[in-house]
This record gives sequence, structure tokens and C-alpha cells, in this order.
Amino acid sequence: MAELSSKRLLWPKNWQPSAETQEVLATCQVIADSPTDAIAAYVISMAKVSSDVLAVKLLLKESGCSLKLPVGCHCLKP
Repeated sequence: MAELSSKRLLWPKNWQPSAETQEVLATCQVIADSPTDAIAAYVISMAKVSSDVLAVKLLLKESGCSLKLPVGCHCLKP
């Protein structure tokens, strides 16, 4: 939880993510750039642990998302 309030950058400025990672980051950027009433919630499919939800919150924060967007998961029980 401390990372959510940290001002530390998550990755260096010259870092080149994989195509899959870039797609996730681009999604977070679209959310961050959206009007406040455009997105009601972010649902994560196949999340297994609470850190999966925290990771999304952290990526949204790093993307500049100022929305207090509820993040939830659609978790499958083993």
C-alpha cells in the first residue's frame, strides 16, 4: 500500500517495455486521459491475489490517473 502514495518512479525514463506490457500501459493511459464520468470501474479478469488489484491501482497512478476509480476482480475459485 505504501507504493500507492510514493512519488518514486516505477521504471526509468529510457525503459522499453515488451509489446504486451506496452498494451497494458497504453490501456492505463487511456483511462488516465478519459473524462471523469467516462469510466465507472476497472474489472480485472483472472486475478488470483490481492496484489493483482494493487498492481493495477499502481499502474493507473503511474499513468497519471487522478480518478478514484474502483478496481475489482472477477476471480475464479480454484
